[in-house]
Formats: sequence, structure tokens, C-alpha cells
Amino acid sequence: MKKILVVDDKKNVRISLGIGLRREGYQVDEASDAIEAIMKMELTHYDVLLSDVKMPVISGIELANTVAKLYPGVKTILMSAYDFKEFEELESEVPKLSKPFEMIDLLNLLDNEPNPFEIVT
Repeated sequence: MKKILVVDDKKNVRISLGIGLRREGYQVDEASDAIEAIMKMELTHYDVLLSDVKMPVISGIELANTVAKLYPGVKTILMSAYDFKEFEELESEVPKLSKPFEMIDLLNLLDNEPNPFEIVT
């Protein structure tokens, strides 16, 4: 069973994703920002980081870069309500979801074997 860390500064997004993913059998923890996410990752092994891109203080892209360096086996999926074209520093292979998205789209990304990657900035 995959363990997922959901990171979003919007509480309702975290709760909704947590509920949906738990219904599908995943173990889910939540963090409201990148700092909390890194603290949780220091204590617990996660298979997947699911992070919003636009967050205060530290962006999801910066978080993904940090996770790629510190925890290279963790698959990262980024999500955003904004057009991903705004984020030039993202590689095209980076798994991403545009909000709002259907749970089936997320599940399809999760069902694929983890492909750790590095984000170029």
C-alpha cells in the first residue's frame, strides 16, 4: 500500500484528496505547507508526494526539488489551478494535474510505477 503526503495550503483540498485516496486504500498524511511537509518526510517514509505548486513562502516546485535531492525514491506529482505553462522550470515529464481534476486521473498516475525524476530550475 502506497503512503502519500498531500501538500496544499487550502485545507478543503487536503481533506477532499485525503478522503478520496483513503477510500481507494492509500495511507494519507497531509501538510499545509512545504516546511511541514519536509518535517513529516524526516519522520516518515512516503512513496508519493502530491503537492500544489503555488503555496506561500516555499512553492511546490521548490519542495519537489528538495524532495528529489533528499528522498530520490519518492515519486512527486504536482497539481495547480494555474496553467502549467507559467512554470517554465518544470520538465515536460513531470507528472502534473490541473485543478480541478477527477480522482481517476490521479489514480492513473499513482498506479504507474514510481519514476523518480529531478526538476530542473
